[in-house]
Amino acid sequence: MKISELVELKGLHLWLVGLLCLSGCAGFQKGKRLGDVVSRHDVIVSIDTQPTDSIRFYYSGCAGFFIQRGSDAVLNDPFLSNNGPVTALTFRRLVPNSARLATYSQRILGSSTDKTGLVKILTATHTHFDHVYDVPALYHRHLNRDSLLLIGSESFRRLMSASAKEYHQPIGALRAVDSLVSSVDTLRSWIYSNNGRVRVLPIRSNHAPHFFGIKFYKGTIRQDLSQLPVCASDYREGLSLAYLIDFLNSQGEPDFRIYLEGSANQVPLGLPPPIADHKAVDVAILCVASYEYVNQHPEATLNYLKPRFVILSHWENFFQPGLAIESRPAVVPFTNMQKFLRRFRHYYTGNNWVLPQPGIWINVRF
Repeated sequence: MKISELVELKGLHLWLVGLLCLSGCAGFQKGKRLGDVVSRHDVIVSIDTQPTDSIRFYYSGCAGFFIQRGSDAVLNDPFLSNNGPVTALTFRRLVPNSARLATYSQRILGSSTDKTGLVKILTATHTHFDHVYDVPALYHRHLNRDSLLLIGSESFRRLMSASAKEYHQPIGALRAVDSLVSSVDTLRSWIYSNNGRVRVLPIRSNHAPHFFGIKFYKGTIRQDLSQLPVCASDYREGLSLAYLIDFLNSQGEPDFRIYLEGSANQVPLGLPPPIADHKAVDVAILCVASYEYVNQHPEATLNYLKPRFVILSHWENFFQPGLAIESRPAVVPFTNMQKFLRRFRHYYTGNNWVLPQPGIWINVRF
C-alpha cells in the first residue's frame, strides 16, 4: 500500500471517531427533520396532459434505481447491503445481505430471478462500495446474464472479472467506457441494449468531496483482481460517469429520456453534449449528497437540462442499516438539506419533483 493511501486511511479513522462523537450531538445533520417534504409512499405523476404511457422508477437508496417501461428495464447502482457505519468506514469485512437482495429481487422483478430477461442494461456510475458492492451478487444470483449488458468504467470491469472467479460463472456482455467518453462538447456513441429498445450515453463526470472538502476512496482499481474486495476502502472510485438513458419507439427514436448522475459533480463535467434530436430530458435524477463542495449544483445542471420532472436521490444517510433507511431515513451527515432545497426551488419552480424515501415506486405517466 502506498504511503498516500496509508495517510488517507489514517485520516479516515480519525474522521470516523469524529463522526461517531458528532452523531450524538444535536444538529449534526442540518435539515434532519424534513417532515412532509419526503415522499414516503408510492408516487404517481403525469408530465403530459393526456398521457398514453408510463415509466416507473424504484428507488432503493443512494443512487440505486430500477427503471422500467413494459418489458424493458435499466438498473443503476443497486446497493442493499448497508449494515451500518462501522462496516462501511473501517476495515471490517463487508458481507452481502442475501435476505435483502432476495427481497429486492422480488420487489423489482416479481420473482427471485430475472427469468424473462427484463433488465436489459445495468449501469454503474462509479465504483465506491455504496454503488457497486451488491452488483456481483445480484448479477450472478438474480439477474439474467444472457440478456443483460453491463456498462461502467475499467475499474468496474475489473470488479466484475473478479466476481467471475469468485462465483465460478462467466461474465456476459460488458462495456468499459473509459476510452469512449470525452469532453462535454463531443458526442461519441450511444450503447444499445441487445434488443435495440433501450440505449445509454455515458458521460464523463467527477465526484464531489465527501466531507469538509475531503474525498475518500479516490483513485482507480489499477490491476486485475483474484477476488472481490472485502473492505469498503478497497472500492476505489474509478472513472465517475453520468448517463443519458433513452427508451425508444418502434422507429428507434427516443420516446422518453432520463438523465442520471451518481454523485454531485463540478460542471461542465457530468453534462451531456448537444444531441441532434433535441429531445428534452423527461426525468433528471440529481444527487444531493456533497452538493456544497462543488459550484452551482444543482442549478447549473437544471439550467442546462431543463428537465420536465426531477427525482432527488442520494440524500439519505446510507450509513444507517438498510431497514432503518426504509423506515426512518435521516439526511446524510453534515448535509444542510434546507439550504439545498432553497437553492433547488429557486431554480426549479413548480411541483414537478420528488424527494423519495428509499423503498418506494415513482410512476411517471407521459
